[in-house]
Amino acid sequence: MRTRSLLVAVLLLLLAGPARGADKELAHDDGERSGKQSAAGTGHVVSFERPRGRWWLTGVRIHGARYGGGYDPATTTFRVSLCDANLREIVGATAPYRLFASGRFEWVDVPFHRVALVPESFSVVASFDPASTRGVFVGYSDTEEAHSGYGLPGGTAKPAEAGRAWMIRPILAKKPPRDAVRVVELAHDDGQRIDKRSLGGSAHVVEFKKPSGTWWIESVRIFGQPYGGGYDPEATPFTVTITDKRGKPLHTTRATYALFPRGPFRWADVLLEEPLK
Repeated sequence: MRTRSLLVAVLLLLLAGPARGADKELAHDDGERSGKQSAAGTGHVVSFERPRGRWWLTGVRIHGARYGGGYDPATTTFRVSLCDANLREIVGATAPYRLFASGRFEWVDVPFHRVALVPESFSVVASFDPASTRGVFVGYSDTEEAHSGYGLPGGTAKPAEAGRAWMIRPILAKKPPRDAVRVVELAHDDGQRIDKRSLGGSAHVVEFKKPSGTWWIESVRIFGQPYGGGYDPEATPFTVTITDKRGKPLHTTRATYALFPRGPFRWADVLLEEPLK
């Protein structure tokens, strides 16, 4: 008999970890830049297969150069995301443009202070939100197996031009850095939606069991889609409540329908006002 599970996930934080193990760098590029590309309105996506065993993403290396002017590279930021095979973000890091030299291509390391275990198939997405006068060129090399594309977390990836491999490399470690925040997502669903349900006068409830150790709940991730009309999504609220095993409320966060844009079903993160232990 097939069972149904709500597509709801809880993100947990562990604020201390063991010492870091040896790093492994994955790459599809050959290290020789044959061109450059800025991706307006989208991001650079590179897909990978995890090596055997348990690995944590601790950083990403990007071969790039900053361009343009009239902006402050110290306050203009970009984001690098670890995503699953469906381009759903697992964890991400935000960094300033100033990491990249202006007009000079270099390898830049983007460290992840929030780290997560890498799934068997995963993607790394670098999104710079570029414009004609501001952005970062990402280098690419010519290879037969590029595994590269365009896209943003929560969307769909489109293949890059044939043979074009973005020079973006994830850094993996057997153990996370001692000062890193480990992020774990709890879920009962398999990530594939088979139906949908709205509950008038009731609520969707999912029970979870905490892993061993001391963890903080950071956010709740919901796969949903808005419907109807005649209301302001920015002013229409919903609530997410964390309870104990007896149903006693421990924390309630209010969010608005605006978290779910019009269009297809997508994952939305409801951030707690502060992590809940």
